Amino acid sequence: MDTSVSILISQSFFQSLSLEVREAFIVALRGDAKGSSEAAAMPSAATESENTSTPSSSSGELPGPDEALDAQKDLSVSQFKNLVGGCGAKTKAALKAMVNGPTSTFRVAAVANAVGCAPTELSGIWGGITKRVRTVTDDPEAYLWVWGEPELDRSGRCIDQDGTVTEVTYRSGRRVFGL
Repeated sequence: MDTSVSILISQSFFQSLSLEVREAFIVALRGDAKGSSEAAAMPSAATESENTSTPSSSSGELPGPDEALDAQKDLSVSQFKNLVGGCGAKTKAALKAMVNGPTSTFRVAAVANAVGCAPTELSGIWGGITKRVRTVTDDPEAYLWVWGEPELDRSGRCIDQDGTVTEVTYRSGRRVFGL
């Protein structure tokens, strides 16, 4: 059973958390805490350590800003074709929505709309894409996007968020989807 966790949160968001929550988060990522947790689609102020989907290093430590950017992959056209070829219809729709806009930045709500679900229901798709990217790149720490700051409603629940793929990946994805 694979117990690794992949999460990515911005440095400013992580630093905005209380010291107690940050420490608990790191303990959980290292596997020092009892039980297991799964990464969800987007961060929520109410459940910061449970609802954040991003990568961590193989040591279980949170990546620093430079390390996080180093793990984001540029996918060539052939790699993007390989990525899409191993995905189901909903994941393909999500990937197309990620590269459908005028820039390499996409909105989580737009991806959810393309898939036909709520933004908070995308965790399986994010996880599937990350696993495929790691297979295609043969890099166990690779990921496709970085997250921007979340938009929270009054209760602290994340309602939307920017994600950004690299320019190379964006152009490759657009070619693969004929955009």
